[in-house]
Amino acid sequence: MRLKTIHRWGWPLFIFSALVCAALSGCGGGGASSTSSPNSNSPAVSVSASTLVFPSLALGAVSSAQSLIVTNSGGDAISVSSIAASGDFAQSNTCGTSLAAGANCTVSVTFTPTALGSRTGTLSITDSVAGSPQQVSLSGTGVSASGPAVTLAPASYTFSSQVVNTTSASEDVTLTNSGGAPMTLSGVSVTGDFAQTNSCGSSVAAGASCTVSVTFTPTAVGSRSGTVSFADNAPRSPQTIQLVGTGAIAGQLVESPTSISFGSVVVGQTSSQAVTITNSGGQTISVNSASTSGAGVGVAGLSLPLTLAANQSTTFNITFDPTSSGLVSGTVSLTNSGTVASVTIPVTGTGTAAPSHEVTLAWSASTSQVLGYYTYRGTVTGGPYTKLSSTYSAQTTYADQNVVAGDTYFYVVTALGTDSVESAYSNEAKATVPTP
Repeated sequence: MRLKTIHRWGWPLFIFSALVCAALSGCGGGGASSTSSPNSNSPAVSVSASTLVFPSLALGAVSSAQSLIVTNSGGDAISVSSIAASGDFAQSNTCGTSLAAGANCTVSVTFTPTALGSRTGTLSITDSVAGSPQQVSLSGTGVSASGPAVTLAPASYTFSSQVVNTTSASEDVTLTNSGGAPMTLSGVSVTGDFAQTNSCGSSVAAGASCTVSVTFTPTAVGSRSGTVSFADNAPRSPQTIQLVGTGAIAGQLVESPTSISFGSVVVGQTSSQAVTITNSGGQTISVNSASTSGAGVGVAGLSLPLTLAANQSTTFNITFDPTSSGLVSGTVSLTNSGTVASVTIPVTGTGTAAPSHEVTLAWSASTSQVLGYYTYRGTVTGGPYTKLSSTYSAQTTYADQNVVAGDTYFYVVTALGTDSVESAYSNEAKATVPTP
């Protein structure tokens, strides 16, 4: 009489095989592929600006220098044969006769008007790159030393992102009368989501300066633009500075994905899925608490309180550990003291009963006359064994349904003779129950 085991588990082997295929990224054919990008060593030159505009300046005076950055963005060194400025403009540079790959140099340009009115010129950079020379347009205005002239600094200003309907810190614009006579100022005005205060009064003496303080109060989300303008008796009035800023929301959490579906999960097991939350607003916000609803819905890997700067993200796990069979609909909510930083993620999942397991034993009938058979089970090889039924069975099979997933069992069988004498144990059979 030889004992063998027939294992009947909770789901078919082909499902396991399909899961293995998925884990191995597919069981079908197909060759590997690769991509490559060309390795270009061609020289390329870029200049940091295509135009330079100088403020109005008295005849014969020399302006402050404005700088340009010349960059070799290619893979080989380039030669520089000449750098020259035309018209009422002069240059000095740090470029030398060669510029290495990835290197840059500085060209400084000054303006000395030789005549009244608009003055133009060109900065030309002659080198070994195709399309040479690279050129930058230069312009400025010559004014009489006996009349007023306006110089503004900076020439434009970009404000940092600002929460809608809040006011930024002030930024200063300096107006200088660079001429030789007093300047009459009839007004300072702004457009767009900007405001100004100034110390200029109605007149600015020759060589003197005054300050205009500009603030930004965005009325909507997104890019906002405007100007600050000066009406005066100097050439090219009104002089204008461009203003730019961005309106932002105070703070808002954005979740990805926006909902979680766990599908079927065996009761007693835990499944998890990752969720990323991002602060898409313009200010730092804090997440102070997390709450859940739905039996078995939980959160893992989220340390609170949590601080997120603008555009910063964090990832945590939503878990599902069903306690009973059936559909579960719940939520995970993250909040702080303000509703703008709150988010709720719907969660669904179905708890399913653990698959039933049994170990089926089969053996050959005894060649002697017997009344029946007893089945024994142990948890270690060689016993001790426990009789599974107090009554014998005439069948040569036995189904042990009282087994636990993950445990290993050892079985033997005895035969009960017609004289009511029980035989010795059969050979031992081993069975390990899978999980779940």
